[in-house]
Amino acid sequence: MTYLEKQIETNPKLNFNVVTSPNSVGIRPEGQKQVVHQLQGILSNMFSLYQLALGCHWNVRGIHFDNFHRLFEGHYKSLLNGADEIAERIRMLDGEAPYTPKDLALHSEVEVKGLLKNEKDMLIALREGNEVLARKVHAAIQVCKKSEDEVTADILIKRLFRLEEAVWYAKNLLQGSGH
Repeated sequence: MTYLEKQIETNPKLNFNVVTSPNSVGIRPEGQKQVVHQLQGILSNMFSLYQLALGCHWNVRGIHFDNFHRLFEGHYKSLLNGADEIAERIRMLDGEAPYTPKDLALHSEVEVKGLLKNEKDMLIALREGNEVLARKVHAAIQVCKKSEDEVTADILIKRLFRLEEAVWYAKNLLQGSGH
């Protein structure tokens, strides 16, 4: 018996018909499993993209070093914060958040290329990674809507905006470079 259940049992005034089942947040069980599965894939892809952005941040060089260094830093920090929010939502839905490099790599479609030597290659890789992740998030939003999980859909919609913004930045920075 949990602490809350004990408190409710000993104090009838606290009994608000609290449901303590795994689905107490109001999502249908089958929908909850689908949402968790989508979130696990998103989390894996976010970590791959995080690693890529961090690698770009560490290895950028050249005349525009400061601008790109700051841009990549902002991006990897945003991804890390988003990953934490996604992992916590997975746990709220009674799922397990993948965290080992092996588990994360198994479910990621974002390609983390070897050492990228110039800003253009870094921007292309980040644009492509953000596009992959944005497509995953968009698909997951549809699953959330079908499962009547408005909270997760809201979290993902906000994340989708950040991803689309990152794609837009990369496209604008690459404009005129042939990509």
